[in-house]
Amino acid sequence: MAAHPAAPKRNLAFPAIGALMLLAGLGFGGLRLAFLLGSETAEGEVVEIVSLKPAGQSTRLGYPVVAFTTPAGERVRFTGSEGSSPAAYAVGERVTVRYRPEAPHEARLAGWGSLFGGHLLAIGLGLVFLWTGIKDLRTPPTA
Repeated sequence: MAAHPAAPKRNLAFPAIGALMLLAGLGFGGLRLAFLLGSETAEGEVVEIVSLKPAGQSTRLGYPVVAFTTPAGERVRFTGSEGSSPAAYAVGERVTVRYRPEAPHEARLAGWGSLFGGHLLAIGLGLVFLWTGIKDLRTPPTA
């Protein structure tokens, strides 16, 4: 009796990476949504642009330093989490910020990119990896 040839091994990396990216994007997006639901808005002003070189990057990026005042009169300064080259904001520019009243120093710029850009990117890439991996798994192996 002849032995059956072993079935070719399938690469599970793409669907696994896709699933992890999708879950991470959805999870962190949910946390961001919870932040938004418990936050308030304020008008802030870009008071400075700091130039930082993120780890692993060769280019320095400009990050906006924003100041705003809470209804209680507390003056808050924070550095935006999104840097760019050239800087996306100018000193003196008025911006909308979102903050939680119990933790105003954890404020964020209210733009879609600052709030959801990374999460949406992770979700999109996760879907692409997952779809590619599932498509590959459903394709009959070639001899």
